[in-house]
Amino acid sequence: MIERIIGLLGRDRAWRIGRALYMRARGEKDTNDIASNGEAALIARVLKQVEDRSPVLFDVGANRGEWSEAALACLAQLQRHAALHLFEAAPHAAAHLREQFAAVPGLVVHGIALSDRSGTAPFALVGPTAGTNSLEIGSHNPSVTTIEVPVEPGAQVAQSHGIGYIDLLKIDTEGHDFAVLSGFEPMLAAGQIGVVQFEYNSRWLAARRSLLDVFGLAEKTGYRVGRVAPDGIELFDRWNPECDRFFEDNYALVSPPAAHAPLCREMRWSVSNTLEAAGG
Repeated sequence: MIERIIGLLGRDRAWRIGRALYMRARGEKDTNDIASNGEAALIARVLKQVEDRSPVLFDVGANRGEWSEAALACLAQLQRHAALHLFEAAPHAAAHLREQFAAVPGLVVHGIALSDRSGTAPFALVGPTAGTNSLEIGSHNPSVTTIEVPVEPGAQVAQSHGIGYIDLLKIDTEGHDFAVLSGFEPMLAAGQIGVVQFEYNSRWLAARRSLLDVFGLAEKTGYRVGRVAPDGIELFDRWNPECDRFFEDNYALVSPPAAHAPLCREMRWSVSNTLEAAGG
């Protein structure tokens, strides 16, 4: 029967339909729109939990500042102020961010890349403000321009600025995301970050990393791994090979206190390797 359907549709069309059904069943999104893919909702949920102080937000891989704009819009709606640190290694993009947010109090633009070590590193500059600029793709795409940029571990940067707790850390570094996570490991081990949102996609292959590595980091630090859905964070009970399909989506590392908050819900892998609500 399946072979007959494929024969009628043709391999290309059947492949595309099958992939679309598979991704939709997994709950994976086909859009990077912050307003609808769960990112803006996550910002709002995290900010609403911080009641007794000004929250601290990190935007790592800020690019054109869309995520920070969403955070600022949410803060304005809540009539709150926050310390917002943007990190962008591409010089033109960093200059644009400084101009764009020049009038925003408490916002700092850092013209460096975060990683798991200190020093400098070659940075692939696809375009002045291209969303695919990265520390990971230079050696795999020799046609792009590379520049040397300063790199620092996130925990070291936070310490140098007297930051002892980060409420929401967003990472979008085109495949270098696990190295950025590793640079925050001391803070994660100390429970000094509430929620980490990070992008996961096929560019992780350039760094030879996968979500399995994130689960290992979570086990070491006591955090939980989940996927950012439009209505909250779906927390996995464990790693499963179905996790690492390298389809682009946003995932999260969640501290123990945040894992019990209303923004999260427990999920589990069934015997048929499908993700379902725990207790469902």
